[in-house]
Amino acid sequence: MHWFERKIRRYEHRRWTTDDNRRVQPFHWGLEHIGGSPDELDPGAFVHQYAQKAIESSREWYAASPATDCRLDRENVLTFTSSIESRWPENNTVHAQFFPGKKQGPAVLLPFSLNKNQSISGFT
Repeated sequence: MHWFERKIRRYEHRRWTTDDNRRVQPFHWGLEHIGGSPDELDPGAFVHQYAQKAIESSREWYAASPATDCRLDRENVLTFTSSIESRWPENNTVHAQFFPGKKQGPAVLLPFSLNKNQSISGFT
């Protein structure tokens, strides 16, 4: 078993023993999320090459164009189109909770990370 697989299995097992809504799934590299194929002969080498390219072009890698379609609703939920386009449409919209400061100055913005027992409106 590859060291990365062992690490993910340990992490998932810790989460599975503390959350009541988790199931352990077979390990998958998820290469299709970074432009690879699930049938890659050497997935570790593919990830290594992907990471190397990201490091070599980090300025372009982390560059993002400003969002032009920001929407803030009455519950202070901010949404806008992600600057990174995914083939999964639900991943192309960023959802965040906006906590404005009491006076002028900084504010806090928390991107959502939902599990199956939560929804964006109300976190229930």
